[in-house]
Amino acid sequence: MEASSLIVKAMQALKEAESSDSNDDAIVALEVITTHLNESLIPPQDFVRSVRPFLMSASLKVRAYAIRAINMGSSRASVVLQMVDCGADFLLSRALDMTSELTPDRTEAMRVMRKVVLAHCELLPMCFVYSLRAIAEQPGDPLYLASLEILSMVALGRPSLCADTGVIQILLSAIHNPKTIPIHNSLVSVVIFLLDTPDGQVWVHHDLDIGKIFASLTQAYPESQDPKQLERLEQQW
Repeated sequence: MEASSLIVKAMQALKEAESSDSNDDAIVALEVITTHLNESLIPPQDFVRSVRPFLMSASLKVRAYAIRAINMGSSRASVVLQMVDCGADFLLSRALDMTSELTPDRTEAMRVMRKVVLAHCELLPMCFVYSLRAIAEQPGDPLYLASLEILSMVALGRPSLCADTGVIQILLSAIHNPKTIPIHNSLVSVVIFLLDTPDGQVWVHHDLDIGKIFASLTQAYPESQDPKQLERLEQQW
């Protein structure tokens, strides 16, 4: 009950901070919520709707604290459902889409998406997938590898979603990129999993997708050939 009381006071402080446009007060209240949320009995609707306005704050620091508070509660399915219901999921995606730099709010947003994938992949909002895919198409983005890792987990849990959004093709193409060497094992494991299960095979285009993996060994895709790809494939397979 003490934790719930603290959260209630913090949410009231958030309302006052929103009215007075006080970033310092908002940060203090968000810290209290993040610290005590999992010990409280606060309804998810009240929690998410109290934090939501600060996901749009002009202050990068406030946005990061707000996303961190959302991350603390995102292990609960009820919080994820409430995020989607009030549009907070789009605001988290917005944090990733606003810039390609490594900022605190982008890092926190990636943590939320990772937690949702691990805990409630079946509830994963479509906008999360599209934002992650956009980053996975930009090798120069500092979150490039992180986005591929999260999408790999999505492919294992919801291959149909990845097929519908073009994620499987991106994961397969990423195997050719030297920048993905640190996560090659993960990428190749996803391919093996998909090809080794009847439910996964139906989402892979064998004539196109799989052909790209072996482009360096054939003349089918000369534009994709990489002299060092054979060596990398031998190391992984």
